[in-house]
Amino acid sequence: MTEAQTAEQAVGRRIKALRGIRGWSQQQLASRMSVAGFSWGQTTVTKTENAERPLRVNEAVQLAHVFGVSVGDLLASPADGHQPALVAAARQRVKDCERTKAHADEKLAEALSELSELLAGACWEGDADGASVD
Repeated sequence: MTEAQTAEQAVGRRIKALRGIRGWSQQQLASRMSVAGFSWGQTTVTKTENAERPLRVNEAVQLAHVFGVSVGDLLASPADGHQPALVAAARQRVKDCERTKAHADEKLAEALSELSELLAGACWEGDADGASVD
């Protein structure tokens, strides 16, 4: 944290970074906080990220839970050695995306194989549209 940067600004930047790592919009984060019982909207996220509103302790606890990090990781400055938690969160997001992509690739291969079999069968039975030739 630079001298010119307040603690609120540092936490706001960290919230924005964690939200970005997960690919969430401000509205998606607000929805997650709302589900947990907080009256958060997209503007609440904007104001929190820009240090234009105070962050309450119970909100910080819930944000840490939502992001899957400790409260210390959420509140500490990178100079305190908590940057590894952000890196770990980003790595986890990459792993999750890789798993999702692998699953999608597998489903695509299955669908292409099924289509190929159907088209091959249609050619044997008639034309490519599946109509039989008598």
